[in-house]
Amino acid sequence: DDRISFATVEGETYTIEEIPTKPAKAPEGTKAYTDGKSETWVLFNEAAMATEYRLYESKDGENYVQIATSETVEKFVVTYKAGATYKVSAIVNGNESEKSKVITPEVVEVKEKIDDRDAMVIYSSGWGDWSDSAQYMGTEKYSNGSAGCTAEVIFAGTGVKVIGMTSAYNGGYDLYIDGELVAENVNNNSSTTVRQVTLSEINGLKDGLIQSQKEAGID
Repeated sequence: DDRISFATVEGETYTIEEIPTKPAKAPEGTKAYTDGKSETWVLFNEAAMATEYRLYESKDGENYVQIATSETVEKFVVTYKAGATYKVSAIVNGNESEKSKVITPEVVEVKEKIDDRDAMVIYSSGWGDWSDSAQYMGTEKYSNGSAGCTAEVIFAGTGVKVIGMTSAYNGGYDLYIDGELVAENVNNNSSTTVRQVTLSEINGLKDGLIQSQKEAGID
């Protein structure tokens, strides 16, 4: 219970030494994705004052062995191993934090089309929901105009299309693939409203997990 208790005698003085330091909390926001054949990504949020992160792997779900270290918070990329699970810790003030909860990789399947409400799409704050029967699956997502609104998808495949709507109310967006800007200030503003338009298309990507990120409303 993080307490020390013992009997005392009136008038006596006591000194407690070598009290162990409580480790910092484990990194939060842990998640992992795999293509189920070549690689696994382990992601997590930045931990306050952390100078290093450590990745642990287990083949049996009980014994975890450190397999990698990193000074960044983007992600660990490791070779896919069937049935493997992971934990992450941080080095804070020279001491290792608690290890995270068990991270079980989610297999990312190749999908022909992803709706805006699909769990694979991760939104920042500043997005709203809208219903429109003319849209794919009858829904759309829109940004409220705040700078920095992002939508992120981790997918498996060798290409990606961004499908959305052109209208007088729309602006533009930047598209990133694995952190690299591949399409800048794509303009989907138009005097004519047209739904289900291919706004961007990128092909020839590596076969494996891919991370894309954009700023704009999408169908």
